[in-house]
Amino acid sequence: MAVINGEAGIGIRDIVIEGEAHPLTPTWSRSGSGPNERFFWQARILLAPGVNTLVFQDYGFQGNPVGTASITVTRTAKDA
Repeated sequence: MAVINGEAGIGIRDIVIEGEAHPLTPTWSRSGSGPNERFFWQARILLAPGVNTLVFQDYGFQGNPVGTASITVTRTAKDA
């Protein structure tokens, strides 16, 4: 399991990892106010052993794709 953090615009409703059927259920936070306000998310994501390339797709409140971002995470821990 990994904790992944990101930043999203105010118009983001859902974040989906490519290949997953359901959106993430992140914890949201924000800082600043007015034009300096920023929105952040954090989610726990189950990783497979080895290299994991995660592609995040953002969706707006109308259900339209807004943007993508990706990260590569390597899981080196052994299963318990």
